[in-house]
Amino acid sequence: VPSMVGHYPKDSFGKVMTDRLRRGETLVVDDMDRLPGLQESEREVTRAIHVAAHIAVTLIKDGQWVANLAVHSARPRHWTPAEVALAEDVADRTWAAAERARAEAALQQAHDALEERVRVRTLELARANAALEQEVRERTAAESQIKALFRRLVSAQEDERRAIARDIHDHVGQQMTALRVYLEALQMRAASGRTVADQVECMQDVALELDRSVDFLACQLRPAALDGI
Repeated sequence: VPSMVGHYPKDSFGKVMTDRLRRGETLVVDDMDRLPGLQESEREVTRAIHVAAHIAVTLIKDGQWVANLAVHSARPRHWTPAEVALAEDVADRTWAAAERARAEAALQQAHDALEERVRVRTLELARANAALEQEVRERTAAESQIKALFRRLVSAQEDERRAIARDIHDHVGQQMTALRVYLEALQMRAASGRTVADQVECMQDVALELDRSVDFLACQLRPAALDGI
């Protein structure tokens, strides 16, 4: 018979049939024109779609009428118990297949969602790892720069120490030697009774130079300007 999907509301087939279907009963009709309780307008609906006899098996879930599986005949006929049982078995298998398909679809959807979360999380971890690697590289470079600056500082300090040591050796050492020579000469003059005024004046000059050299080296070691910082 022609498909009636989307053409008629279910109540247009008669309350006598829909009430039984809502209760979950298997509806077996051998001749629609002989079914008691149908109004003429309801019989006209079944005639329009060429349904003279039919079997209807319902699916009830959580107390709700969800679906029908129906076998139609364009002519009145007697449905055998085997045919009714076959329709009920096909309906049960159909409901089970539909439930399995929905479960598989839900499982696939959950799997896809999990895969997407894993993909996003993997991308986030990759980005975090790249940022961490960049930070490690930057810190390593900074540490290398600090070590290089420290080596340069130590080298500059050593150079400065060598320069100061050289100044002490060259200037203060020479002045101390000259002072020692003048003292020895002064001692000899004093022993011979000669005047020592000239010798003392020279010693004063050497002592003055020595004092200046010590002040200069002290300033080199720590400039006076640092005391005001």
